[in-house]
Amino acid sequence: MSNKLKKFFQEFELASNNFDYVKSGAFFSPSFLHGDPEKVQTINRDDFVKALPLRKAFFEKLGLKSSMIEITQQIDINSVYTLVKTKVLMQFDNHGVIKDIVQTASYIVKKDNLNMAIVVYINDQLLNSILSEHDLI
Repeated sequence: MSNKLKKFFQEFELASNNFDYVKSGAFFSPSFLHGDPEKVQTINRDDFVKALPLRKAFFEKLGLKSSMIEITQQIDINSVYTLVKTKVLMQFDNHGVIKDIVQTASYIVKKDNLNMAIVVYINDQLLNSILSEHDLI
């Protein structure tokens, strides 16, 4: 795994955990594709950043304590695009009961000499389904 890609995801994780909306948005291209088992849609980065405070409120309500991205596989599609498979390890404090959940996701990252940007973000499972299975919602 390239050190540059590893650092990219470490910084992405940090921005996400700190709910740094602007910095989180900067990891994505100006428009990107988001998919899950139910739908696929194009997302405008500015709209994504505007929605992040709602995401923060949602996770705070559920008792999210930590979230960690683990890269499980890197596949260079070509010299510009890399497929990155991940596990997102989340820990919740549900009224004193600690619950660990895992969601897998895949990203396609576009890279050039200076920058990297997420152009495709796919959740392998529906987050609400996972949260429901763990009695979090």
